[in-house]
Amino acid sequence: MRKTKAATAETKAAIVESASRAFKRRGFDGVGVADLMAEAGLSHGAAYKHFPSKQALAAACLQAATNTSIARARRARTPKGWMARYLSPDRVENAGEGCAFAALAVDVARSGDPALQNMFAQGLESYVAALAESTDVETDAAWRMMAMAVGALLLLRAGAGKELRAACLSEPGGR
Repeated sequence: MRKTKAATAETKAAIVESASRAFKRRGFDGVGVADLMAEAGLSHGAAYKHFPSKQALAAACLQAATNTSIARARRARTPKGWMARYLSPDRVENAGEGCAFAALAVDVARSGDPALQNMFAQGLESYVAALAESTDVETDAAWRMMAMAVGALLLLRAGAGKELRAACLSEPGGR
């Protein structure tokens, strides 16, 4: 029996959600399509019913993860509050649930795919604009906050001490 369009769309969304987490945890090259589908509870062939290639799945995941990150930025109210959530111990320990930009920047850069890089750049610009608006800071300050937070998150994931988080919380946004 064929699936309804709604059921097909739900399956595709579940694949994107599961694969987004996996890509953010292990990178685009760190996980195969079979593993991605197994995590979603589906067969290997299910991926190709929804996406023509792993690259197309990665692009869909990047877009979905970017949209989630932008929605989070829109909920920020103060630079310090945003920074505290961005560098929370849960985000440090759970890359799959965290920011797409921190988790996937290196993979996007290494991909050599101009379309993927453009999608990333546009999403990042939208994120910074949302962050500036929601925290009532100038765009330049939002860029500095983002750069500091992404760098700090990566260093914390690599084992930097809690003093790094404390330093970032002391003056986010240059205020």
